[in-house]
Amino acid sequence: MRSPRRLVVDAEVYFGHGLSATLFAAAPRLRWVQSAAAGVASLLFPAMRASDVKLTNSAGVMADTIAEHLLVGVIYLLRSFDIAGFDRVIGPDGLER
Repeated sequence: MRSPRRLVVDAEVYFGHGLSATLFAAAPRLRWVQSAAAGVASLLFPAMRASDVKLTNSAGVMADTIAEHLLVGVIYLLRSFDIAGFDRVIGPDGLER
């Protein structure tokens, strides 16, 4: 099995959840780093900042999905669907159906 350092030697693009300074130094042909996470603070080491490598992140990618999930959750509780579902299994009289 080849080590990560040997695999990145010819890499021009990196996609993942972080990149160490050691691995970055082993990738001289790297031109673009795409972080799968929104935060990139751990990638702002001196060598990265001094390079011409483009750094992008995934901030906002899940914004619509999270907003929709929150809205459905609020509607679920406001319309008492949790109680309605419970009543279908247990019944308003407390007896199991």
